[in-house]
Amino acid sequence: MKRAAFALALVLLLALPGLAAGEGTPGTGVAIKGPEKLVVSTDGSYNVKIFGPSGVQWGFWVNVSGAQRSGAKLSSADGNVDSSKSYIMSQTNPLSYPEFNFSLTAPAKAGSLLITVTALAMGGTASAGQRAVSRWSVDIVAARPVQINTTVRNSGEVTVQELKVAFMVKLGSTWTYISNETVPTLEAGKTANVSTTWNSSLLPHGEYTVRIVVDPAGEKVQYSGSGGVVEKRIVLREVGFKESPPPNVRLIGFIVVLLVAGVVGYWWYRRKKIV
Repeated sequence: MKRAAFALALVLLLALPGLAAGEGTPGTGVAIKGPEKLVVSTDGSYNVKIFGPSGVQWGFWVNVSGAQRSGAKLSSADGNVDSSKSYIMSQTNPLSYPEFNFSLTAPAKAGSLLITVTALAMGGTASAGQRAVSRWSVDIVAARPVQINTTVRNSGEVTVQELKVAFMVKLGSTWTYISNETVPTLEAGKTANVSTTWNSSLLPHGEYTVRIVVDPAGEKVQYSGSGGVVEKRIVLREVGFKESPPPNVRLIGFIVVLLVAGVVGYWWYRRKKIV
């Protein structure tokens, strides 16, 4: 019977992601849910759930730490942001329900931030100074827009109106739309340049396949079966990455020649000395 009770307690603890073990009052906890990555100067939404004895009225305190925290901004309908430090927010009136939401505006520079949420008992029949703490790490990444360009041609004999061009990227095994662009008018025998911007900021670096499809819905009869599909390989690198400069082939060749000449000269000298 004791084993069953222990197993049940363990399952309940595992079902509460984001709970901080060993901090605060036993039997209380805080679970944070939200994005782990944000692009510079963009907003992220976070949900916080507070767990503890029934009958407790909770308040909270949110603090952001990290090298770039001065550029971070918190906001919430349930909290009050410090007038001089936008990365600190507190709650002066008890929450009507043990849950609240807040937004974080990322600073303009990349780096790592740590969100600390502290739940504090502010009243209620079971209030006896309960306290719980949880933390959430957020990576702030630089923007990495990728410009994709293609050229479409009307090989038919009539002008095409409102020609759609779809841009997609393969993420895992799924094709995900980047955007749908439209060429207003494309005369017979003419070409048009079509471009889009792919926001790849939150994706890890590596190689990706981008697919460009002309008339993806098959709306234009003259394009049906024309094979208007092109795929391109795009390599994403970390912002600021610099490739190693290629080796100086001429300099290397010159050094090799000198080494060979030195070896030959030394061999000739030793042979002559022996003779």
